Formats: sequence, structure tokens, C-alpha cells
Amino acid sequence: MHIIGINLSNNPESINLNLLNKVCANIKAEVIDFSLIDFPMFKIGEKTPKNLISLCEKIKSADKIIFSSPEYNGSYSSFGKNVLDWISTQGNYDGVKKQTPLFGKNIFIMSASPGPLGGIRCLPLLQILLSELGCVINGSFATTGGYNDKFDYTNVFKLTQNFKNT
Repeated sequence: MHIIGINLSNNPESINLNLLNKVCANIKAEVIDFSLIDFPMFKIGEKTPKNLISLCEKIKSADKIIFSSPEYNGSYSSFGKNVLDWISTQGNYDGVKKQTPLFGKNIFIMSASPGPLGGIRCLPLLQILLSELGCVINGSFATTGGYNDKFDYTNVFKLTQNFKNT
């Protein structure tokens, strides 16, 4: 089972990247850190960024994907949306819908925040976006409010272990 974790933040100090690194280490999944990938702002008709092809190949090769997203102003990050927009340009139409590299992928989404809500407001919006790209959203997701250095990962580890095993 090949699982990848994708950080939807371009902040190399992101608490969501920290959460993703710990979760992926626990279930032995590969982390794709978007903060290390430079993407131009999405614009229809622009030339496909070279790094997009290798990213899409990694996504296609994965059996399951974990997305970790920060919450900004009650939604997911504009950077994450930008990269997902670029990913959506790849693939072919099946006569009804575009088969993006994310099409049919089993997805788990999570968010961390130092605030008490733990990013809960961004995850339903991210779920809608990923569903539009053809993802199969796992029935559960994790939010981690009060995230700090002393955070207890027990529940997040249980949820992601269950995701791995289903």
C-alpha cells in the first residue's frame, strides 16, 4: 500500500507540515511538501510547470493520499488551491468528467491550528474541492485544535491508521 501525504501550505514552518510529518512517519507514508515546490499562479493557457508532471506521477502512483491543510480566514490556503488547480489541468475527459491524477483516489483530510477549532471550517470546503477533482473522501477527518509542542497525537494516529488499513 503506497500512501503519500501532501501539505497544502507553502510555509516551511507550517504546523500542518509538522502534523503531516508525524502522521506519515507513524504509518510509513511519503510526504510531499508543497513548501518546497515553486508554482506560478494558475492561469488558463499558461505553460505547464515542469515540476507538475513529476508531482502528478507521484499522485497517480499512490493508493491513498492524506492532505493536511492550514485554515486561513475560514477556508483552505490560496497556495493549496493554486496547486490543486494546476493538478486539475492534467488528465483526460472520459466523456462526462475530467480524469485528473486525483480521480478515484481515497483521501483523508486533516488540519491543525493553535486555536480551539483546529481548522474545522476549512475541511468541508476542501472536501467539496477534492470531490470535484474526483477524489473519494474517507468518512472521517481530523482537526487538531490547540496544536502546540505538547500536542497528543494519539487520536490522529488512530484515525490515520484506520485510514491506512481500510
